[in-house]
Amino acid sequence: MNVKQNDRKVKTEKKDSCVKCAENEQNKKTKNEETLLYKQHCIRKKLGYEERNKDRITFKDDKTVGVVTFDLLNPLSLPKSNISKNFYKMRFCCYNLTAHLNINDKIYNTIWHNKNAVILFALQCFLQSEEARNIEVIKQKFGEPGQGNIQEIDDAHSCIERFLRHMNIWSPLILIRLILKIPKSWKLSFEMIQMMPKDYLDYQSLSARYTYNAIPYTKVKHLVYEKKAELNISNRESFEENMKTIKPGYARRINL
Repeated sequence: MNVKQNDRKVKTEKKDSCVKCAENEQNKKTKNEETLLYKQHCIRKKLGYEERNKDRITFKDDKTVGVVTFDLLNPLSLPKSNISKNFYKMRFCCYNLTAHLNINDKIYNTIWHNKNAVILFALQCFLQSEEARNIEVIKQKFGEPGQGNIQEIDDAHSCIERFLRHMNIWSPLILIRLILKIPKSWKLSFEMIQMMPKDYLDYQSLSARYTYNAIPYTKVKHLVYEKKAELNISNRESFEENMKTIKPGYARRINL
């Protein structure tokens, strides 16, 4: 929608619009370098979309493969209230890591405030379960920023935001209770994951034993971890490339 007022045009962007796509839309006259970067962005976006569809087809053909899709909901500033006095007393952000498991078609929510780490919440409760012992391969894929192609998670986030729109939320505990009250008629099944002290492990000290410089984590699109070769990591920077296997080296000890 374009609004023209006093010879000025104001363009209202759609929700969750991609930054690069929005910049290209507003700046029609761009340099050759910017045009080339945008074309590369569109190619990566298309490849990510095709790869996501392959995963959906894989699960239909092979029921032994599970697909977990996850994304982070926009931080919620708490307490959330429609009262102006309470609105200006917002002190901290509450995060919600939302995951969809296609095996049972459930939405899992993991909520924490801004003093905890995301990796512990995302992985530990799953790796400690009995079912995790049967897993032979973990494939981790990353979509193009702004173009995740994760419709299941987008639907869940839209549902949560719509339900909480006019709610007064004073604490993370109330937030958890409200999410669990989302009507079943909305055809989305939500579950909450409550972490216990025993679920927290120190992965940072373990990872410090190895060096990961050979893996371009800022560019990588696909990572593969195999149980039979746990020290080898396969990766590629594009879904069009072949996988490269790298064995992280041991970190050199420095005596101070």
